[in-house]
Amino acid sequence: MCESTTKAAHWPVNGVQKTPYRTWLAQVKAAGQNAVHAPLTPEARKNFNETAAMEWFNTVEGLSQKHASMHTDTHRPRAGEDRTVR
Repeated sequence: MCESTTKAAHWPVNGVQKTPYRTWLAQVKAAGQNAVHAPLTPEARKNFNETAAMEWFNTVEGLSQKHASMHTDTHRPRAGEDRTVR
């Protein structure tokens, strides 16, 4: 999961960061937060350039949350996999 967030008692890292998907889900659950999976439409998925997105992310990783924000799931589970945070 790529995101920008603020370090707090319930979140270990500040700023623009990349966290393995399952680790991120555990952090969300431990923080008592909610997460929503909103998949791209087929057309948006077809047009999405993951390589370009990750190249951009690599230019902003570690910056303060004030400077950049991006949410994208680069650790997608396989089709049909249960994504429910329990």
